Amino acid sequence: MRLRVHHLLCVPLFTGHGYSEAFTKHMTEKVCQLKQGCEVHLTTGPDEICSACPNLSADGHSCMLDTDHVKTKDEQLLSLLGLQTVKAYDSSKLWEMVKERMKREDFEASCKNCEWYKMGLCGYEAYSRNIQQLIKNRRNETYSAENAK
Repeated sequence: MRLRVHHLLCVPLFTGHGYSEAFTKHMTEKVCQLKQGCEVHLTTGPDEICSACPNLSADGHSCMLDTDHVKTKDEQLLSLLGLQTVKAYDSSKLWEMVKERMKREDFEASCKNCEWYKMGLCGYEAYSRNIQQLIKNRRNETYSAENAK
């Protein structure tokens, strides 16, 4: 799956809110896929989640809102987290890497201008708790699958 870097912060915090009903349904499907485990290719442009966003430009190359300078946010997070766009990641390992590297001040700096953050739908404490639970669930699922063999 092609995934914007800043969506690494959004996915663990997703609670079913979105820009439209179609976007929310699509986001729910992508979040499930990412939580269950898949190959991820990071990008600093529109990704598979953005494909259903009503704010995606007609050419599919940018966010029409871009009030949060989304591409810049993706680029900053890419560097901050020590990740690469040319590499494929297993989502399970990616969650662990992000959890280890994401600090409160970095989260706040990245998210402070986001409308979802401003509405109180997310914050560092919830992010930290949710990503830890996501990692734990993945480990339990992997353990159960291995023991079933």
